[in-house]
Amino acid sequence: LPPHSQSKLVGVIKGEVLDVIVDIRKASPTFGQKFSQLINDKNQLQLFIFGITKSKLKEPQHSQNH
Repeated sequence: LPPHSQSKLVGVIKGEVLDVIVDIRKASPTFGQKFSQLINDKNQLQLFIFGITKSKLKEPQHSQNH
């Protein structure tokens, strides 16, 4: 269904990534708010992000994620 949203699960096997989430839904009461989380192989956190339209994950050179 439009706007063709997707979901993703972010986790790290080796290294670390900084994942940033921004609410771009204009009708949302949290429009424009952001959240960021450092995810690495030591804290073993995962983020499930629901209803995203586009995402880009910037990784350091020696990180592996799934």
